[in-house]
Amino acid sequence: MLTWASNASSFPSWPPLTALRLLTSLKGQSCIEACQSEGLICEPALYRFINIKEAFSALDLQCEGVESEMNHLLPAFSAEHAECSLQHDPLLFSCAGSSPKYQRLCPCRDYRKGQVALCRDCL
Repeated sequence: MLTWASNASSFPSWPPLTALRLLTSLKGQSCIEACQSEGLICEPALYRFINIKEAFSALDLQCEGVESEMNHLLPAFSAEHAECSLQHDPLLFSCAGSSPKYQRLCPCRDYRKGQVALCRDCL
């Protein structure tokens, strides 16, 4: 039987959370494009840290309602309805995909030139 170590959640994440640069995409823009426009890359491993209501507040997005759905575009903000949507299924986190309806929350990070697997301060 497989069991997790009791201190499994205390292990540091990779990449480190300090590398996270939270951005909002434009409507119709993927997180890949949003991050690239700022000289960053989208890091799917960091979605678990931004899939929270507080991430919308950090970006000055005013939510009149918060939903949890299964959609590869989430987490995202719908300005038309001032609605914030969180991802219900972590397996659906994706940097790709866009919609004219949503501004996506994007977990970006910097990288070393010629070595995108590493952020600048990761060593």
